[in-house]
Amino acid sequence: VSARGFNDKYPARMQVLVDGRSVYSPLYSGVLWNEVPLFIEDIERIEIMRGPNATLYGANAVCGIANIITKKPKDKGVFTRGVYGTNNTQAGMIRVDERIDKVSYCLSYGVNHDTGYKSPENLNRPDFDRTHKLAARGQYEITDNSALHFSGGIVKGNMGLTPALGDSSGVFSQFQMIKYDLDLSEDSSFFVNVFHNDVKYNFNSIVDSDNAATRQYDVEFGHSFVLAE
Repeated sequence: VSARGFNDKYPARMQVLVDGRSVYSPLYSGVLWNEVPLFIEDIERIEIMRGPNATLYGANAVCGIANIITKKPKDKGVFTRGVYGTNNTQAGMIRVDERIDKVSYCLSYGVNHDTGYKSPENLNRPDFDRTHKLAARGQYEITDNSALHFSGGIVKGNMGLTPALGDSSGVFSQFQMIKYDLDLSEDSSFFVNVFHNDVKYNFNSIVDSDNAATRQYDVEFGHSFVLAE
């Protein structure tokens, strides 16, 4: 995912957010989508902000920002999906929505397994994926004009990488996020958002193996209002 022709496997000039939480990895200088605990079925919409936004969102937002907005938990329901295809592709997921009084939440679990594309002779290009994902989101309606949102997710498995980083990697990724929203009036609102990202890698190359980890804590708050009509 990139913009303005700066395409790369790990694009470093496009900031990617999920519900306002950065999924940018300092280790890759980009986003490794396999380690993001997110399913297509959980996406409500994607907001795109074009142009340089490094002042507000960091040095990796030179070309723009993609903010993925997930669906809010429904009252009750169950959704399942299964896929089978070439390259030994086997994938499936299940999502359960529930509501108890003022608390609504959803749980999503999925598995992906594929052997990747076959590499040309004498070219090491592993791109297999064997991962398990678990995601949870919910909200508590405190009052009619305020709510507490919480979410978390885990990804665990193995995946193929570019030869520069090793032929494969074991990954364990997790995050937790909590957000408080308050509508002060029709034209004024306030929020506080706190999240934690933690990713651990175990690179396996032909020569040796090595471990790496990234950890991020973030606190954000904002107040939007109309100055004049």
